[in-house]
Amino acid sequence: MCKTIKTFFIISLFSFLVIPAFSLGGDTTEEGLEYLLFEEIPEIITASKTSQSVNRATSVVTVITEKDMARSGARTLYEVLKRVPGFFPSVQASWTQMTSRGISADSTDHLLLLIDGHQQNSILGQGYQQQDMLPTLDKVKQIEIIRGPGSVLWGSSAVWGIINIITKDGATDRMQKASVAYGDGDGMESYSYLTTFGIEEKTNAMVSFTYWKSKGYDRPDKTGPGNAWSKADAQNIEGNIEFPWGEIGDWPPIDQHREGYELYGKVNMGENKLIGRVVESNVTYPWDTWMESAGSDLMMRKAYLEYKNTHPFSDTITLESTVYGDYLLQNRFPTEGTFFKPNTSKTIMQDQTNEEMAFGLEFLGTFKLSDTQNLRAGLKGVRTKIGPNRDARFDIYQNYPYDADPSSGAGLPYLGVESGYDNNYAVYSEWLGSFDKFDLFLGGRYDKNDFREDKGIVLPRGGVIFNITEDLTLKGVYNTGYLRPAAVYSKTVGKIVDTTRGPTQDILRVTDSEKISSIDVQLFWKKEKNHFAVNLYIMNIEDYISFDANNTPQGYKNLGEVTTKGVELEARTQLGSKFSVYGNYSYALGKLDESRHQGAITNDSDETLNYPKHILNLGIDCLFTDTTSLNVNLNAWRDMNVVLPLGEANTYGEFDKLDGEQYIDINLTANQVFGSPCDLSLFCFNILDNTEPIGLVVNNGFYHPRGRNLGAKISLYW
Repeated sequence: MCKTIKTFFIISLFSFLVIPAFSLGGDTTEEGLEYLLFEEIPEIITASKTSQSVNRATSVVTVITEKDMARSGARTLYEVLKRVPGFFPSVQASWTQMTSRGISADSTDHLLLLIDGHQQNSILGQGYQQQDMLPTLDKVKQIEIIRGPGSVLWGSSAVWGIINIITKDGATDRMQKASVAYGDGDGMESYSYLTTFGIEEKTNAMVSFTYWKSKGYDRPDKTGPGNAWSKADAQNIEGNIEFPWGEIGDWPPIDQHREGYELYGKVNMGENKLIGRVVESNVTYPWDTWMESAGSDLMMRKAYLEYKNTHPFSDTITLESTVYGDYLLQNRFPTEGTFFKPNTSKTIMQDQTNEEMAFGLEFLGTFKLSDTQNLRAGLKGVRTKIGPNRDARFDIYQNYPYDADPSSGAGLPYLGVESGYDNNYAVYSEWLGSFDKFDLFLGGRYDKNDFREDKGIVLPRGGVIFNITEDLTLKGVYNTGYLRPAAVYSKTVGKIVDTTRGPTQDILRVTDSEKISSIDVQLFWKKEKNHFAVNLYIMNIEDYISFDANNTPQGYKNLGEVTTKGVELEARTQLGSKFSVYGNYSYALGKLDESRHQGAITNDSDETLNYPKHILNLGIDCLFTDTTSLNVNLNAWRDMNVVLPLGEANTYGEFDKLDGEQYIDINLTANQVFGSPCDLSLFCFNILDNTEPIGLVVNNGFYHPRGRNLGAKISLYW
């Protein structure tokens, strides 16, 4: 670790001395200077659905601004989150996963993803279906991240955290902008166009279009971006993933994505707002590549339209009304052989069609009880039609479920998600009051569901914020959250008939919601462009939901009770007008109450696997000219519990620990290149080319992180 930190500072010093000589120059205006300099932390709305400063927010919050993203060179949401304390990007073999505070799961549904407050998570599948597909962040104004639960105001899936992406608008962000980006390490290319405009005094709009694709990345002994395989060498593919029990067949590169598209727009009309999104993402589905066919692709399409009206009845009462419709379609199609073995026999494949359509209505009232007290109360109802669904091993020529043994009759069907109507109703409220040096808040939610889990849940939350001085705040917060089991966990019927995986098994159902409670104590100091925060937390999870990979029968289950505790620190200071430093550190230790899940979830000491106990980010920002800046960031971790090292037989009873790894990212940002309306970002992620294997979430294996990734992004604006 010391050697890495030394390397980090040598690179930083070299950049500070050398790069100014090659500065791209530009218009040395105050506007250019302001674009690159670090700004004060903006106010946030996610913690209490009302504008608050971070130090007085009713949850533990991290804010990532547009300028933070520009300086870092981040291209995706996951590249942003890897620098946030309490989060650790990982891989589940199929695609990227986000783990948090010492805990991991086989899906993304433990985190709630919002775009302008609209929920992106699916109740049918495993969380937000586009996975990490926000490949360009051009439309993003800031990202507000709640660490820990927040279901009292936001409902299901706000368990381990909330990620709210706030987009630009035509009122304050007038621009026309076109961007192109490419990285050679993963072959990711993206193209985006953003326009914002005003129609009349109180009406403005934003429209964004994005296209992307990525070849992904593989083990370091492979060559070329994302392996760029041809059919000729496809027979020798071994992929990135390795399991302790040995090879299981071909595997696609990690983060491999076919073409994807997104159209996003919003219109603000005074008291009225209209937002809409249409998106398609297409990822390889590796679990079918080692079956009898050549594999399949998983295509996900989502569209929604939301209308919101904010009406002030008086100086003391305001009502916000929201109505929306959502549609999600998920399909699995046979791969044509581009990245796998030539698809000469497609007799049997995993053919999947899952569909959901939802209509929702929400009313949120704000009542000003006095100059120092406010009450917010909400009522929400959502009706979702699930199906028609087809999730079976089909003979794609005859279009009927594959019968492994026709004489037994056990092959019909393989899997099937029950169709039906999911009705969800909730009522919630929160009171906030300020008394001299104290801020108090108290809230609760009652939430009823009748399909995935026919049960009502009561959730409380509350806390106190003590203003020690004008700049120093002590915060104590008690929050709760819950995760209704997705339909694929709770409403799946049929039997697994699979000669490759083992004998016929009954499908298991998750019977209970995952429930979480947390206590956070945070000391927060903030003065102008400088801040420091230390946070202590303990979280308890009941009926933890994940995939059980080492007990027969395998499947998604309620796995028991998890307790995780830790500390998180973050700080930033501005040193003059041209230099700032920042850093964060997190320690997390998660434990499951039973050891029967050894090898997939825990080791023989009940400690969770594949999440580092220590995570560090350390960075500097240097302004070389009024329009050119450099960001250097060290990301490091230590002490990760894993199963046995690669190449050894594993019986789920022996474990190891990885000491740690470190990665250095560099991004050079030039604003108004040569005085033109052009921004340029030149990045080198993982400059040390560290590809040592890391523990794989849930699936008892290892993967190699992305190696050195050189790339650029060019943005033209007018």
